[in-house]
Amino acid sequence: MSQIYTEQGNYNQALEFANQVLQIAQNLQNIEIKRNGFNLQFSIYEKQGNYQKALELAQKNLALARENKWVIDERNALGKVSQIYTLLGDTTKAIDNANQALSIARQTKHPVSEQQALAQLGRIYLNQGEYDKTIELMQQVVKIADKKEYLLAKAMGTNILTKAYTRLGEYNKVIAVAEPEITLIIKINNREKETELLINLGNAYGFIGEYTKSKELIEQGLKIGRELKNPRLESIALNYLGSYYSSVKDYQKALELTQKSFKIAQKLKSPPLLISPQFSLGGIYSSLGDYQKSHDYYQQALTISQKLKNRHSEGIALLNLANNHFAQGKPQKTVELSQQALTIFQEIKVPQLQAFAHRMLSLGYGNSMNDANAMKSAEKFLEFSRKVENPVFEKTALNLLGMIHYQFGRNQEAIKSYQQALAIQTPENVTGSEWGLYAGLGRVYRKLNQPSIAIGYYKQAINGIEEIRRGIEGLPPELQNSFLDAVVDFQGTKTADIYRELAELLIAQGRQAEARQVLDLLKIQEIRDFAEGKTDTTTKPQVPLTDEEKEIQTKSESIIALSRQISECDRTNCKQRSQLNDRLTALLTQFNQDLKKINKEISDRISTDPNTFRPDSPKAVEIVKSQPGTVMIYPLVMEDKLWLLLYSGDAAKKFEVKVSREKLGTTVKQFRKLMEECETRAYCGTDHIAKIQPVSEKLYNWLIKPLEGELQQNKVKNLVFALDRVTRYVPMSALYDGKQYLIENYTIHNVLSADLTNTSARLPTKIQDTKVLAMGVSEAVGGFLALNNVPREVDNIVRSTKRDKGVYPGKEYLNQSFDYKTLRDNLIGKNILHLATHGKFVPGRKKSSYLLLGNGDKLVIPQIQTLAGLSNIHLVVLSACQTALANSHQDGVEIASLAYSFMNKGAKSVIASLWQVADNSTSTLMQNFYKNLAKNKQKITKAEAMRLAQLQLLYNKDVTVDDIKKVRGIDVEPTSPSSGKKSESKTFAHPYYWAPFVLIGNGL
Repeated sequence: MSQIYTEQGNYNQALEFANQVLQIAQNLQNIEIKRNGFNLQFSIYEKQGNYQKALELAQKNLALARENKWVIDERNALGKVSQIYTLLGDTTKAIDNANQALSIARQTKHPVSEQQALAQLGRIYLNQGEYDKTIELMQQVVKIADKKEYLLAKAMGTNILTKAYTRLGEYNKVIAVAEPEITLIIKINNREKETELLINLGNAYGFIGEYTKSKELIEQGLKIGRELKNPRLESIALNYLGSYYSSVKDYQKALELTQKSFKIAQKLKSPPLLISPQFSLGGIYSSLGDYQKSHDYYQQALTISQKLKNRHSEGIALLNLANNHFAQGKPQKTVELSQQALTIFQEIKVPQLQAFAHRMLSLGYGNSMNDANAMKSAEKFLEFSRKVENPVFEKTALNLLGMIHYQFGRNQEAIKSYQQALAIQTPENVTGSEWGLYAGLGRVYRKLNQPSIAIGYYKQAINGIEEIRRGIEGLPPELQNSFLDAVVDFQGTKTADIYRELAELLIAQGRQAEARQVLDLLKIQEIRDFAEGKTDTTTKPQVPLTDEEKEIQTKSESIIALSRQISECDRTNCKQRSQLNDRLTALLTQFNQDLKKINKEISDRISTDPNTFRPDSPKAVEIVKSQPGTVMIYPLVMEDKLWLLLYSGDAAKKFEVKVSREKLGTTVKQFRKLMEECETRAYCGTDHIAKIQPVSEKLYNWLIKPLEGELQQNKVKNLVFALDRVTRYVPMSALYDGKQYLIENYTIHNVLSADLTNTSARLPTKIQDTKVLAMGVSEAVGGFLALNNVPREVDNIVRSTKRDKGVYPGKEYLNQSFDYKTLRDNLIGKNILHLATHGKFVPGRKKSSYLLLGNGDKLVIPQIQTLAGLSNIHLVVLSACQTALANSHQDGVEIASLAYSFMNKGAKSVIASLWQVADNSTSTLMQNFYKNLAKNKQKITKAEAMRLAQLQLLYNKDVTVDDIKKVRGIDVEPTSPSSGKKSESKTFAHPYYWAPFVLIGNGL
């Protein structure tokens, strides 16, 4: 009964019966029954993965056998002890016990036991990385099994043999050995061995690029492993299945499966079992650009490998750590670790890993500007790839050669290598996998001053990136963000930079509308990544190719097709090689001539007809046409310059500003530091205004002054900003031209991107039809100071009875009554949601950004995304948020993402503050904003109402709608504060008080 329950995986029931067996043995004083009880318990604990308990029982049986001089039992017990020591990572004791078992088997002339002992030794040597010994032993096992027709022994030996070939990278040998054995395994009905063989075979197919077959075989193995309720096999299968998904760029699924594998290995407390998922997790995080997490997993694997004396795994860990150092711009460390790994691989004689060490050395040398060594190592990797006839490896090697040629100015050689890589036909195409090759070609043609050709390749690269990104949307946002930060070449280029490089090329070619589209695509992805927003996965956002760019793609495909023929000819040593090479030379010559013609044709068309390329978003047109005198402004922050795109719906114009990203970021940080100083002071007045204005003027000169002529000439009144990178930390309203702030001349609001903006929704025209839900925190809670003016702020906004002085009818909840459930349950039927509470935007960590609830809890972005009643909310007001700017290279995505989290659930616009403002001034501004919005004689937009409210604080007096309707701003003279320290109630002229509030989304 115990055995039956063990086979069924019902281990508790099996253990209960095994315990009864031991109890009977004790009652009868029968040592043979006792031995059987120990064996039953051993089997249960081994299958459960409780290796310490299994070892204890195996040792008990060994002692019992020796005490009673049961030679056969002693041999079997030694095998079990060795097996468990192997799983626990103690290879010294494992070998000792296996050799004792082998000695007894040979003394008793028992071939089956001899094969079992040899197989166990093979497993140990496999874990130690002694593959030659493993293969030699397993070939002995298979030879004996064939001679004696021991099918189980042959299956056992074949299984271990495939693992050795796998680690040597000889995947064709794995398939050749394993494929015929599946039928044999099924015939002998050993499901455990069947599982292992299926997994190993599936992994081999994955390495040669036959991903569908790989997935099918591994899933079969996983299914059987689960049916057997064998956690060790399940962990191995899950890890290999995760590797499959990683290979096809589905990192979300890869991470999910590999983490399951890792957790099982942790639960089993098996060091050898932990190494593989640690490598896999390190690889996934590295691919996604999270090098710290990747490093942690690789370091753990290195520690275990060294403890196990597994030189194979130790070398792989060193090589993977080297890869992370390369990505982080540390070439010396890259070369050092790669050389250590290469030395190990040479000593243990593993050709595949030697080849990969050369690949990593090539990257390190290339980063160190050592051309000769970079080429030498890369060519060794290419040579190995072709020797083992692995198209996946060969494609990688040619891409590496293209990178090196480009790095050292050999542009034509770079093109040839990239084209050869594109010509390598893998058994299956992987989504977006060739984007790096297209980006490389784009970069080369940009360097060759053929921008129109470069643009076509860049577009194909970005479309490939987008395909991959749609496969990682369910990952934690910090990983989605890190994917954009993943380094892709020797220059430290990041994935996100590909978008910016294309946008810059388009701008330089006068194709501003297309540049705006690319920037919108990047902004949308950055924001969605951070906020974990979901999109319709049935659609694929793409940058459309023009007819001319499609022509380039078609001509390029002809070269790729011919290159494939040549590669096949090289492989088979066909007689037509010279003839095919002549055809390729002629085709390349013609292709280059055609490219020059196409490039000139596009340039000529742009010069004669600037509107030739106009893939304008209807949303962008809607925004600028929604009000007369409206333009959109797209800053594009590059490393060495700033581009400003001015879009009016009828035309898109570009302006180049000579300011580096570093200088711009440093100035923004200086601006924000001066604002933060006001947070610690009792009051910021005239002296502090004099300090902030020169810094603000520097920002104005970069961000607005180049546009002044266009804005004035076209009588622009409304500015809509789609901000980029560090500019997100600047309230555009506070930019200072030397005499006035920007808000004095224009109505201003921001959008996340054109395509994320709803321009059709409007607040109800009648006050009684506009319902508000106002919630706030006035008491000190959760370590935050009290906001004493919140009750007055909320009372002046909400009118709960006819006699109330509030502006809009609605409900209000303060302090303890302001919790998640109350918020969730009162959204239906409301048009405005006003939250007067502390909030923080935390860069890089989506789950750390939050709004404070009245009970001290934090409302984080994932919770906001569960609010189902936001679809009718026209405006969300967050009146006490803040964000920190720690360094000049921060991108400000966290600010846009909190707004997006509301808008993605249906809200049309969000007002938020960039820093923690004084309680009194905030309360006053908010009350004025709502009065302006609701009680003006003539209907005004939300952006105009906010502008009025800000000007009322700036001037310390009322400002009318007629004042702000003037084309070049208002003429109201501000009240000049007298000298001396002013109380907060007298004037709020410093931008610290009125400027931090930004309106995002629908400004109407």
